[in-house]
Amino acid sequence: MIAGGEFQKPLKEGADLMTGSTYKSFGGPPSRMVFTSSAELAARLDIIAFPGLTANFDLSRAAAIVIPVLDLLTQGREYTKMCIFNTKALAETLHTRECEVFHVSGKGFTNSLHVALPAATYGGGDTASKPLEKTNLFTSKIGLPLPPVPGYFNAIRLGTQEITR
Repeated sequence: MIAGGEFQKPLKEGADLMTGSTYKSFGGPPSRMVFTSSAELAARLDIIAFPGLTANFDLSRAAAIVIPVLDLLTQGREYTKMCIFNTKALAETLHTRECEVFHVSGKGFTNSLHVALPAATYGGGDTASKPLEKTNLFTSKIGLPLPPVPGYFNAIRLGTQEITR
């Protein structure tokens, strides 16, 4: 979203640190990223990360990240716009088929890569995810600012990144 120009730029707007993952919208192997524009903070993070949190360098992981980086550099803006278009279409379609879709009044269902579905009527996010997984539709269980579902997440999240890719 940031690289595609569809989201704010936290580091330019005053954030000292930003974290992210290398799969979901990025499309790389599962891992994590830490960003900062501060040389001092980067040096401190390097000391913590190696050898404290990581003790080896895996060249195969580094090589595997090259393709998604090239994809984002060459097609990132178009890809991001298509993800958002597909996410909005998914949300609208679910809504027209009487599936409850989380939204903020006056702002629509989403302006991102994910659709949030309240899951209380399905027994919570954990329970709602199980039958979907049997059809190879994987969701993330999430919490929304809605009434809680005792012992469970109260919603699920669907993304369009892979289907768009």
